Amino acid sequence: MNAGLWSGRGVNRARTQYASLGSKWGTSGHHAPVSPAGAAYAARWLTEHPGLLAAMQTKQVLAVCAGLQVLGRWMQGPDGQKGAGAGLLDLTTAPGPRRAIGEIVTDCTHPGVARLTGFENHRGHTNLGPDSPPLGAVIDGVGNGNGTDGVLTATNIGTYLHGPVLARNPDLADLLLHRATGLALTPLHVPGQEEARGLRLHRPSRAHRPSRTARGHQATS
Repeated sequence: MNAGLWSGRGVNRARTQYASLGSKWGTSGHHAPVSPAGAAYAARWLTEHPGLLAAMQTKQVLAVCAGLQVLGRWMQGPDGQKGAGAGLLDLTTAPGPRRAIGEIVTDCTHPGVARLTGFENHRGHTNLGPDSPPLGAVIDGVGNGNGTDGVLTATNIGTYLHGPVLARNPDLADLLLHRATGLALTPLHVPGQEEARGLRLHRPSRAHRPSRTARGHQATS
């Protein structure tokens, strides 16, 4: 569904300076969470490809869930062991007290981007360093575990919002496209889009709904 946004915008993906982390390791949409071993492998794979890692320091990157975690300085598994991240972002991730599963709503910190919605499924809590401001402030849900969600730097958009996040949040998609291409984009009107967003934005708060937990699931991401 995210790919449809590119064709709707008439953008050739091959010509955009953009990379997406998440689907490569099974973290797009509502796929199964990535295990600590899987996240560690992803981080190691990135460090073994220094050319790609160097390009990611200047090109636009979208990192979702475990994709966000592996770009940090380290990740801690449920056994207390820490594994090195790719070191691209000043953030760390450790397990929270319980798994976060459900709809999440945040206010984006970037001016002009409307309230964001998504679906989160993770146990990791992410702490941001001083050079890694958050992408959003959590209205409903867990996100980073401290009232914020994700990270927003000059070259990285990171978030715990699945959904898929770009299809559900056209303003965020346009922000990424603008940063990757330098093009000024006019609003793209898609029939039914606002109605669909309204259903997500006006759902009852998770605090007033029965909790959903994945008992026995020990993955950090």
